[in-house]
Amino acid sequence: MSTENPAEGGRAAGSANAAPSRKRPRQLLEPSDAAQIAQQIIEKHGVDALGFAQSRVLSAREVGDELALEAWQTVIAAMQALLRRMAPL
Repeated sequence: MSTENPAEGGRAAGSANAAPSRKRPRQLLEPSDAAQIAQQIIEKHGVDALGFAQSRVLSAREVGDELALEAWQTVIAAMQALLRRMAPL
């Protein structure tokens, strides 16, 4: 009896000729959601907003939470873009 494992291309788990699992690239947060979160953090934390988000990245990295790490990195990128647009020329 074999069980199918979608993460291994539908081949039986543990079979000798099973293809290596391939992770499909996925985006945890949509750009519009990341921008909205970034805006809310900027409004709440002001000049400390980027530091706040960076501390969350460090915390996620310390505990090995890859999903949180990816989400916070996406929010930081959105925050940096917002801050550039807000900066006086």
